[in-house]
Parts: sequence; C-alpha cells; structure tokens
Amino acid sequence: MRLMRLMRLMQLQMYAPPPNNTLIMIRFLPSRSRPITTTLNAVAFASMFAASAAAYALPAQPTRPPASAPTRVPALNDTVAFIYLLGTDTVAIERVLSRPDGVRGELVVRSQGRVVWHQHIEGSQPTAFDLDAFAPTAGAGALPAQSVTLRVRGDSAFMDVNANGSSNTTQRVKVLPGTEWLLNTSVLHNDVLATLAAKRSQDTVNLVLAQGGMQYKMAVRKIGDTTLVSLAGTDMRFVHDALGLKEARVGMNTTVRRVSAADLGKLSVKAAAEKPSYAAPANAPYTAEDIVVNTEAGFQLAGTLTRPRGAAKVPLVITISGSGEQERDSRLATVQGYGIFRDIADTLSRRGIAVLRMDDRGVGASTGRETRAVSTSADYANDVKEVLKYARSRKDIDATRIVLLGHSEGGMIAPMVASQDKGVRAIVLLAGPAYNGRRVMTFQNQDAVNQARTLTNAQRDSIMKTVPAALDSIGRTNPWIQFFMQHDPLKTARLITQPVLILQGETDRQVTPEQADTLYATLRNAGNTAVTMKKFPATDHLFLTDSVGAASGYASLPDKHVRRVVLGTLADWLNTTLR
Repeated sequence: MRLMRLMRLMQLQMYAPPPNNTLIMIRFLPSRSRPITTTLNAVAFASMFAASAAAYALPAQPTRPPASAPTRVPALNDTVAFIYLLGTDTVAIERVLSRPDGVRGELVVRSQGRVVWHQHIEGSQPTAFDLDAFAPTAGAGALPAQSVTLRVRGDSAFMDVNANGSSNTTQRVKVLPGTEWLLNTSVLHNDVLATLAAKRSQDTVNLVLAQGGMQYKMAVRKIGDTTLVSLAGTDMRFVHDALGLKEARVGMNTTVRRVSAADLGKLSVKAAAEKPSYAAPANAPYTAEDIVVNTEAGFQLAGTLTRPRGAAKVPLVITISGSGEQERDSRLATVQGYGIFRDIADTLSRRGIAVLRMDDRGVGASTGRETRAVSTSADYANDVKEVLKYARSRKDIDATRIVLLGHSEGGMIAPMVASQDKGVRAIVLLAGPAYNGRRVMTFQNQDAVNQARTLTNAQRDSIMKTVPAALDSIGRTNPWIQFFMQHDPLKTARLITQPVLILQGETDRQVTPEQADTLYATLRNAGNTAVTMKKFPATDHLFLTDSVGAASGYASLPDKHVRRVVLGTLADWLNTTLR
C-alpha cells in the first residue's frame, strides 16, 4: 500500500504515507491495500478513512516566516471542536481556533499521530501554511516528529521540510499562480479555504495537496448558509450558522459535526493504535511464533510465523503487503476488524500450510525507518529476499515448497522476486497490477474526477490536464513514485516460469479487474501454462463483499473479513500445487 500513496487523497491507502518520509504521500490503498493498496485516488477525501492509515509524510520545526495580521478570518467560532463520523463511529476529532494571524487546527485521527496546522491569512487571502506532525505515541509535551512550511510564490509552490529536527529539505512544485495549499485530511481546512473563496466571490480555487502534491480545482458555490464544494470526485456540503461551521457532509458516508465542550469531554480518539496481538487463537491447530530477520543492510524485520502443529516440515507462504506503511496483518485503522494477512494465515495454517507475515521495514517491530525516505519497490523486494533466506534456514520449513503471496503492490513485488529466484515454488497475486504506476494513477484520478457530480465536463478536462505534470513533479522528488511509475509489471511477468494464481475482485476500483486478464494472457503467451485466474463478483480491492467497491465505503461494510470463497479458493489451489 505504499501507494492510500496517492491517498490517498493520493490516497490517502495503495493506503494508506509513501513508504518514505518525504512530504509527498502516495498510497495505493490499503493493503495497504492502502488502499495498490491507500488508493491511488489522488484525493477523494472520504476514502482517506477507508484506506490504510498512513503516517503523515510531513516532516520539525522550520523557521516560520512572519505573517501579517489579517483584517478578518473565516467564519469559524473562536474555539470550536468537531467530530468526524463514519456512520455512527467517531474516527477523528478536530479542534479549531481563530487567531489574529489566521486559523489554527489540531486533527487527531484514530490510530494515527496528531497533526497541528496553521493557515496564515491576510484579508480574505490564505498565505503561508504550517504543519506539524507528531508520532502516534507522542505525549502532550512532545516535539513534532516532522514539520513543514508550505508557501506559494508566483508559479511555484515550496515545501520547507524538517524531519526529526535534523534533516532539512526544500521541495518545489510548479503550480498555477494563486494556487493554495490544502491539507487533504482536514475537513475544517477545506471549509476555511472554501469560506475565504466565497468571501472573494471566487467560484473556483486552484489547490495543491499537502499530501500527494497533486493539483486540483476546487469548485465553490454558496447558497444561503450552505457552501457546496466539489474537489476531485468528492462532493462536500458545509452548513454554517451564527457560530460558524455547524456540520459538513463529505461524500456518502462521512459527517463532520460541531460538538459542545461538554460533549467533547465524553469522547476520545486514540492517536496511538493499541498494540495488536499476533497470538494464535485459543485451541487453534497451529502455533504462532514471533521471529526477527537480521538483514544485510543492518536493520531487522519482525514478523509472525504460524505453523501447523505436529508436522516435521511444512510448506510456507510468505506474504507481501501493499503500498503504505503496513504491519504484518495489513490492518486498516479506519476499517476496524480488517486484516487480510491475519485471515489468510488462520485459514492456511488450519489447512497444513505455514504462513510468515512481516512488518514492513520501519513499521511495527521492524527497524530501518530511516531508510524509507529513499526506498522503492525494488528495496522492498530485497526485504522479501531476506525473509526467503531466513525461511530456508529453518529446519521445520520445507525449502522446496515456499510460495510468495502479494496483495496490491505486493502483487507487483512477488513477481520481481520470483523472476530472479527459481527456487520459489509458486506465486499468488491478489489484486496485482498489470499496468505501470503512471497509468494506474492517471486512471484513479480520472475515476475520482468522473465521480464529482458538480463538475462540468470542461472542469473535468481542465483538472485532468494537470495530472501528467503533477506526476512528473512528484516523481522528481520521490524515489518510490518514480520507480512505481516506470516499472512495467508485464515485462517481469514474462519471466515467471513457476505456477501462478491470480485472484481479483470484480468491483475493485484500485486495481481494475481487466488487469487480471492482462496478467493472465501475458503469462500464458510467454509460455507459462501453470496459470490460474479466478475473479469474484461483488468483491473489492480488500477482498471484502462489496457490490460498489469505492474506498469511501469500506468502513461501512458489514463484514470486514476476507470472503470465505476467496480463502477457500486460495487454500485449495495451494494444497494442489504444493503436493
């Protein structure tokens, strides 16, 4: 899911930060998927809550430029608090304070770190924008882990980034004059910019996303006390009263509502995720062992090996996560109860197959976080090779029967490894991409724009014309994105001689269903006859039962476990292939 990286939001994703600590956040959607798993949807705000939880790639406190005192500020109460609801579930709390120099906000999203933002304003014009991001475990008095000052001068948007108080960088993105920065994940910041635009009688605003770096036009229309906003596929409705913003509706499933201090005191959103348990269920016919792989690069990869009881040597499946920062289950903080690799490990280990699932480098109990800023999918493929080496060293694992299983971006990485290591017995691709990243992200953006009901065709065309240059700009500063945009999965697929199982949901809108057909045909045409493909109706990118497949709807799905028919198909094929 190193892609929720264009959560997303660049999806904000394939879900959930990029795999790195740069400002630009791109996510495939979970698996992150992400989200190829954070959704490559460049913005759809609501999908941020349905994609993998991504860390803010906002890097500690650069020198803030002085801001002139504005003559007025947006229509927000001096001190107000809002809750973010997915259905009836509170997933975030945001507090906003009007100040002489603008508006300051503090956003806490469930299972993510706290983000503090400050929109400087002069008159009715936003100027500099400051962001401070805190680690999920940071206490009240902690310093920000990452800080950034965002500004626009002429046709250039600048990002002055400071990471952990030591690493300072400046990034530049070419933009249209008058472009404004937007914090994708903050509904309140959306309202601030829309309110200012309405005061200027401006019906469209050029935006550049603080997460993702993509550029879009925000359409703004004010009707009485309501402001209607359309932004890259997401429709938002802001209702105001004498105190300011009263309620906002984002997409189909997200509501942001003002609450009183008394009500807020009854609510809480944990910024730090509770440490998950990777223990085997009670009375399970398998064990769960925490393991550590020492890499040649000097960091450690932590994981859990579930192994059927009783057998001397067993076959093994090694899981490979999608884009974004994924722990070993590929859980999504905003889709409570989801964990694709946990479900797979439980099913297969009950069917006689061991499963080794790992925390990504720099995530969970794995070290090496300092390497993520420059890491690409090729580096994550090297991590898989290290895990393979470890697995083959174990006497209780049959080294001749090891399978790689990748979801989303992991479905791109598995062939990269297997094409170079013919000792890998087979590979399984769950929603693996057939197209290069540029094509995938372009489609995701087009899909998001097409869903924006309030945009005209001319506005859609205008937005999409900005995408190629924005992708180029991101690629120049983000190694992961550059690799992803250039890598051709089909070229790698032609080198695969091992058995391949392709599983695909028919309502997947992150990795579209026809890509499975393309992979299948490419493998077969290259001479690989041991290729099996199975598509599942009403099944989304997360392999959940879902007739729509939109990332914004993941959190509201009634069943958050991988479909039993998917798990059964996987187990049956593995047992046949590994005989």
